[in-house]
Amino acid sequence: MSYAHPSSRAAISALLLTGLLPLFLAGPARSATIGFSASATVVDVGESFVVDVVVFGLAGEIVSAYDLDIVYDDAVISLDSIVFTNAVGDPGLFEAFVSSSTGPGLVDLAGLSLLSDADLLAGQGGDSVILASLGFTAHTEGSTPLGFVFDAFNDVKGAGALILPLEAAPGSVTAGTPIPEPTSALLFGTGLLIACANSRNRNRRLNRNRNRNRKRRGAG
Repeated sequence: MSYAHPSSRAAISALLLTGLLPLFLAGPARSATIGFSASATVVDVGESFVVDVVVFGLAGEIVSAYDLDIVYDDAVISLDSIVFTNAVGDPGLFEAFVSSSTGPGLVDLAGLSLLSDADLLAGQGGDSVILASLGFTAHTEGSTPLGFVFDAFNDVKGAGALILPLEAAPGSVTAGTPIPEPTSALLFGTGLLIACANSRNRNRRLNRNRNRNRKRRGAG
């Protein structure tokens, strides 16, 4: 699996606890929605696909930190990769810390910005922010939900490091057996018809030859 800019969760927690993030009197945080780039994804067995983790409905709010647990059925799909965006800053430029960990049917994503709220607003500046892209492969037929687990350790923070009240918009993935394309099915059907026709013609020729041989033997 390829993970972008891994960092320890301990470092992120330490920064939050020691107050190194500037705390502003920003008033109550606005409500937003955490979800995926597609609410329902349909793929073929054996197909690889990418799902983005997105915060919608920010309406002038920012994302300054996040700690998310995403769950899925690993009997249907398997995780291939995690790629963080620079939504909370570029870890390579020491603007943010990001980290990830995985378990059976679980992805844990964490990010913490070291930028000011004003810089984050200038960089994010929209109604939605993509936090990370998750790559999966479907390896058996079936359906699996994609969901979030929210508890005392999982949340998304906005301006002034205040926790954003979030609504979760779960997703789903359905994997099925590939259906032959119409052209392929047509060619296959045409081939069967030709094979059947050739078989009938061959049988007719054999029957005619047998009848001729019988007549010759009877005449002799």
